[in-house]
Amino acid sequence: MHYYIFEDQYALDFDPLTATRPAFELRCGAFTFLERIQRQVPERKISLIVREELAGTVQEQYPRLEVNPKHVEEGIWLLGNVLWKASELDRLLNGSARHYRKESRTVGVKLGAQDGQAWVDQGGPVSTKLNCRLPVEMITSPLPRYLWDLIQSTETALDYDCQSFNLGNVQESRRNDIFLINADQIHIANLDLLKPGVCIDASLGPVIIERNVVVGAGASIAGPVYIGHDCQVSVNANIRPGTVAGPVCNLGGEIKRSIFQAHTNKSHHGFLGDAYLGEWVNLGAGTNNSNLKNNYQPVTVLVNGQKVDSHMIHVGVFMGDHCKTAIGTNINTGSSFGPVCNITSPEILANSLPAFTFFLEGHQLEYKFDKFLETVQMVMKRRNQQFSEAQITLFKFLHANRLTD
Repeated sequence: MHYYIFEDQYALDFDPLTATRPAFELRCGAFTFLERIQRQVPERKISLIVREELAGTVQEQYPRLEVNPKHVEEGIWLLGNVLWKASELDRLLNGSARHYRKESRTVGVKLGAQDGQAWVDQGGPVSTKLNCRLPVEMITSPLPRYLWDLIQSTETALDYDCQSFNLGNVQESRRNDIFLINADQIHIANLDLLKPGVCIDASLGPVIIERNVVVGAGASIAGPVYIGHDCQVSVNANIRPGTVAGPVCNLGGEIKRSIFQAHTNKSHHGFLGDAYLGEWVNLGAGTNNSNLKNNYQPVTVLVNGQKVDSHMIHVGVFMGDHCKTAIGTNINTGSSFGPVCNITSPEILANSLPAFTFFLEGHQLEYKFDKFLETVQMVMKRRNQQFSEAQITLFKFLHANRLTD
């Protein structure tokens, strides 16, 4: 059976993170949505359906998968950003043909070649809703819609993901210079990389630390927490519940209920809470964000140009790829910064900045593309990576279409 993993018309509700990636590439728990689906349906033929401007970078990332096929065959179509319950996914994969929905959105359906091709010809799931005559069945699997929903879904996602790790592999540790609380809920790939005085507390949820993670002396980590491979946790860091870090991140200071996509640095002191950071973000020393208004009112966030009431009182900051802050930067509650924002003013910021903004002394200036390209090539070279032609094309598109109002 062929599988078509798609993003739909609501992908940009995860703005600014989905300006540069499909919704199913977002990290929630130990895995991205796509990684989790690939574990649930292994050894399958998979095609990916994304917005056209992302096709080049997605194809580059997944060279063995077909991206945006022009012709489709009989197959199972899955909305990529669903936290599928095993029972519901099994029913979709192996049960009778149904149109599975969550509220008004198609989340899964088994389509013949003719019906699938008709959907593609009409624009496909990224621009049109599916019309079919199959019986409708509603699912209860979580379908996060906004970035703050992903943050709130961390505990649920990690509960799903724990089966992929050997929890309790440190129960028989003979080290007496570290502290492990509720060790049967802790997985550490390389225990020898923990420095003396580290405390890991899994009383409230699992702690999963992947391979090649160095944890500095005196650091405290309280679950539920996931730290991806090749991360660095600074000396005396305070990693609080709900934190998720993708691979090759630096974590320091105080971090609470925050997600790091990958290759992002918060090495120094300062507070980060209820935040979602993209890739190649760098926070200067002393950067702090507010995650609670003084009046305890629900936080409104600018999402894809529209103000959205989060109906939550704890909402931090959302930063797109390649954002940077200067030392001593203070960030307002519910702030959203598009990709490639360079923030050099330490004062409390406006709640939103469009992509390619150079924020200097309270003024929003355009960050010139050639200057960005010079910097990003230097930054990625330091980690033996290159800013590819497909990425250059995507970021030129974002620069040309940056919102300035």
